Amino acid sequence: MKTRFKIVILAIIIATIIIGSYQYLMFQCGTLAVFMETPRTPNFWKCLEIWQNTSN
Repeated sequence: MKTRFKIVILAIIIATIIIGSYQYLMFQCGTLAVFMETPRTPNFWKCLEIWQNTSN
């Protein structure tokens, strides 16, 4: 029973970290000039593509 409880707590913590990281990345992406100047909404793949092109 304790092991199951620990697994559930660990899963909740991992899910929170993943969701929080995703929200942070999307917020940072939304502040890019490309998305601030156009009515397009950012998605994860567009953000990765833009960051890849700017880092080269």
